[in-house]
Amino acid sequence: MDTNDYYPFGMSFLKGSQATLYDPLAIPYNYKYNGKELQETGMYDYGARFYMPDVARWISVDPLAEKYRRWSPFNYGMNNPIRFIDPDGRGTEDWVKRGNQIFFDSEIKNQEQATAKYGENASHLAEGSSITTKENGETTSQYTFHDDGTITNADGSQKGSKETFETKGGTTIIGTESKGTSFTFGVNGVLGGGFGIDIGLIKDSGNNWGLFFNRNINVGFGGDLGVGMGIITPTHSGPFLLSDYSGESKSINGGIETPFGGIGGAYGGTFDSKSTPLQMINPLNVGAGTNGYIEAGRSPIQPPSLKAGGGLYLKRSKTSVWDF
Repeated sequence: MDTNDYYPFGMSFLKGSQATLYDPLAIPYNYKYNGKELQETGMYDYGARFYMPDVARWISVDPLAEKYRRWSPFNYGMNNPIRFIDPDGRGTEDWVKRGNQIFFDSEIKNQEQATAKYGENASHLAEGSSITTKENGETTSQYTFHDDGTITNADGSQKGSKETFETKGGTTIIGTESKGTSFTFGVNGVLGGGFGIDIGLIKDSGNNWGLFFNRNINVGFGGDLGVGMGIITPTHSGPFLLSDYSGESKSINGGIETPFGGIGGAYGGTFDSKSTPLQMINPLNVGAGTNGYIEAGRSPIQPPSLKAGGGLYLKRSKTSVWDF
């Protein structure tokens, strides 16, 4: 048996029975730092690259290094390992095409990941992929997508991944800072426990519209009857899409009623279905999930009442969405 102590950058020092390394009947355990195999040369085999721990550098060229001429062929993940993961040396692609929409998702590196997160009709776009619009045989627009989140136009100008715009060919490029909007009519009541429904319209980051229906289970005291609006912010690495709104969510709702009318507010979003009771009632514990989101700012306007009062309750919703 041998024991290794690890030093900066994966350098190791063998202690214990060093004789086993020279025993022809012994099989030393060479999978060490990060579970990678230590070679006789002193380098670790990372599959697409070899790593030298004594100088903390890669010493082999990536298979697709010619596609990244702006970067050294010996670096990793465009010299940004915190943002990019590139286990096979074949790129750090982040763009996804679904239908007539294209958007940037920093977690998507291959087709398998794109399909798992966005469905069978999602296509992963590699570095240098482009869409071209032609009229009468002449190119009127061309956009080329890069792994660093930028888009190059045919005239050489660049756009960032934050912008939302539509190409002349009808393709929508969804910006990462675009948010969704909901317009709701709700009827909810609760006295300790209760039920309710919400129905309304929803618009995603790509300006697509849909109809949604909520079936709610409520806990607390109060209720609401009225209309409102919410702003939806994605908590995952991609934009907010209509499909993200389908499923389970929770929200904390509060409001007051007066003879002159009432107003209320809500804050919520997706949550972990394995949450403990204390985590469920925590209004800040929202936004979890692969396609998570947070919804805030909804203010149901309630009709005038013969009495003054208020309420506060937790709502757990099951949502169905139909796109137009």
